[in-house]
Amino acid sequence: MADIAEYRFLPWTRRGLAAEIPDPDGPTAALPERATVAVGLTVTGVTPTSINLALYGPGDVLGIDPRLVVRTDPRPNATDVEPNYLPAVEFDPPDLPWLFTPAAPGTNERLRPWLVLVCVDRAVVDPPHVTASGGTRGPLPVIELSPAAVASELPDLRESWAWAHTQVSTDDAAGSVTPSGLAGAPTLNVSRLVCPRRLQPGHQYVACVVPAFDAGVHRGLTGAQPTAPGTTAPPLGPAWDVLAPTTDLVLPVYHHWEFTTGPAGDFEELARKLQPFACPPTVGTTPMHVGHGGP
Repeated sequence: MADIAEYRFLPWTRRGLAAEIPDPDGPTAALPERATVAVGLTVTGVTPTSINLALYGPGDVLGIDPRLVVRTDPRPNATDVEPNYLPAVEFDPPDLPWLFTPAAPGTNERLRPWLVLVCVDRAVVDPPHVTASGGTRGPLPVIELSPAAVASELPDLRESWAWAHTQVSTDDAAGSVTPSGLAGAPTLNVSRLVCPRRLQPGHQYVACVVPAFDAGVHRGLTGAQPTAPGTTAPPLGPAWDVLAPTTDLVLPVYHHWEFTTGPAGDFEELARKLQPFACPPTVGTTPMHVGHGGP
């Protein structure tokens, strides 16, 4: 019998030194600006020695190469998009969403990504588009949102772990997925960010990949590192808080595209219009003449 290819979805993927980060993540975990990994050298007859090696964090990212984006859903500038689907973006490296997260997976294998996908209704933001970079705006284009728009348009970052995953195509559903296996078959895996919001029919949206931590926002807006070298960095914080937005929010944008939803009316919409009702006793029966059918 021929093998059957299946999709496997992983809550996170780690490769290289990032897989050695010791501190676990959590909804209220105080994450450092950069993770540190102890790297040592052992030689026979010599006292072992090691150093703490700092890894790049979300505050060290000035942008992402557009070639890393392999697919967006919906397609850029698409119209009549079905509003009951969730927007998503896919990347070629299977570990990109967690590459700069300075933590290890925590309880229930949850690991927050360092970037997220948001989808903003153009009718509630001013200006209703992503503003180009340049001048005093820093190295990245930005999108500006009022406190009301933050509460209505952006996702809760405490749940960001649930909206990022790695998809692997494999014919061995019971086998383990290893970093070498991912590297050996790059065409069979992608990482994906999903935007957790319900779209409305007949609206124009702008989808943006933005930082999930405040250090990434600072670097994208100013081009400077959040903390000067040699000084103690404060713990990372979320890029925004949907429960208590108090001021206008300016977010740097790593990648963006626009699309328009069409009218409601697909199969899901029709199915939701079905209403149950009580049937009379005659439903499902019909009189039949038997005649002289025998004893």
